[in-house]
Amino acid sequence: MLKIAFTVEGEPIPKGRPRFTRQQGRRAYTPDRTKNYEMQVGFAAKAAMRGHRPTSLPVHVSIKAFFPIPKSAKKAEREAAAKEQLWHCGKCDSDNVFKSIADGAIGIVYDDDKQICEMACTKMYSDHPRVEVDIWELEGASR
Repeated sequence: MLKIAFTVEGEPIPKGRPRFTRQQGRRAYTPDRTKNYEMQVGFAAKAAMRGHRPTSLPVHVSIKAFFPIPKSAKKAEREAAAKEQLWHCGKCDSDNVFKSIADGAIGIVYDDDKQICEMACTKMYSDHPRVEVDIWELEGASR
């Protein structure tokens, strides 16, 4: 049964909206910032998988995203953030952070992100920005 954990160091990067070219046919493309972050997620996931093949079973994905403490934070907020007890309610939707992590793990941890049947996402401030990821296979019948 697959159960892995890995950490993506640095500030969490949300999934960017697709951009469109003005060339023939208006093709959509993923912004470079998003592609680079998903590659970073993939490297961390690959190291955690230790050569195992991606699962084809349903999975649970849990992420804890820790954002840098803003310079404008008051002393009490800084102290709470240093203890990782201050919620991040600012710009950057949790679903977009989750999507960048989920897409970065495709083909490495699981075959396709449609296999994610349970999910959890937490956003906090910290003096150590990162994303902690836990993924495990779910038991029981699936279709």
